[in-house]
Amino acid sequence: MNKDFSLIDANLARAKEGLRVVEDTVRFVLRNEALYIKIRPLRHLLAQLEHLLGGATRLTGRDFGQDLGQTSEENNMASRRNFWGLMKANFSRLEEALRVLEEYSKIYLPLHYFHFQKLRYDVYRLEFEILSFTPHYWLNLYFEAGIVYPLSDNVEELVWLMDHGAKVLQLRNKSGDKNEIYNQAKYLCEYIDKKDKGAFGYTPILLIIDDCAEVVAQLPVAGIHIGQTDMSLLQARKFFGSSKIIGKSNNNLEQMKVSVAEGADYVSIGPIFPTPTKPDRTPVGLEALKKIKKEIFIPWLAIGGIDKKNAPELYDAGANNIAVIRSARDFFI
Repeated sequence: MNKDFSLIDANLARAKEGLRVVEDTVRFVLRNEALYIKIRPLRHLLAQLEHLLGGATRLTGRDFGQDLGQTSEENNMASRRNFWGLMKANFSRLEEALRVLEEYSKIYLPLHYFHFQKLRYDVYRLEFEILSFTPHYWLNLYFEAGIVYPLSDNVEELVWLMDHGAKVLQLRNKSGDKNEIYNQAKYLCEYIDKKDKGAFGYTPILLIIDDCAEVVAQLPVAGIHIGQTDMSLLQARKFFGSSKIIGKSNNNLEQMKVSVAEGADYVSIGPIFPTPTKPDRTPVGLEALKKIKKEIFIPWLAIGGIDKKNAPELYDAGANNIAVIRSARDFFI
């Protein structure tokens, strides 16, 4: 058998599998009709190209006994424990497969290879549209650029911070009941929704709720932040699904590693300095941040006793992102 046919067949299967995951995610998870409408023509075009390749080469399928890559998927499982990782992995699978098919179609379908090229470019554009529709895209973008992440139980304070440039913020109300937190979060969601999204350069604001599962489930907030003694990451993921951001607090590097392995979308470490918010907690210190920077490769931030005066020390030690409570306004004046 012409071994090229086996390669073509394998990449057709990979492309269809990747596109199916993307399509069903948009259909059932995001439930975005505008994006779903854009996917269907891509699937139909891929089916037509498969038919052309099948007719031209008389595909007989893969020889699975000789497939050297049957177990390669297992090595990438850790990166697929949240929405971002899952979608990135399947878009990569789809795009890589289309590239292979484009190259081999130059041999077996020289009059049609440009259809694969167009399909690949359309998938690149679709990837950006789908991922930028999700809070995970912006979370990664903001943390990569470096942010100040304010926490407060005061709605007026959070509104002021949003108006002065905060892009990720947390409603952290430890003393209020669920009704109070719900009303606060609802007001903030409505305020965010009313901001002028049509303005030039608008980027979305991500509202995170501290440890109040019912509120997060009921409102269109970006996600939840949980502590070491709150629900587990697996419980949170089952409860909220893959489309919500889940952040987790940690007291040391080992806890951070566990949180990453369990699928956290971002992690925090602290307190870095003594703080009245955690009076019984031993400060982590600046030296820990240098090691964390080398070993944690998802979005992470430092928290605890941080103000405008000591923040430069954290940046020098490797913390690109910081969370602040009492001194938040100082960073946005």
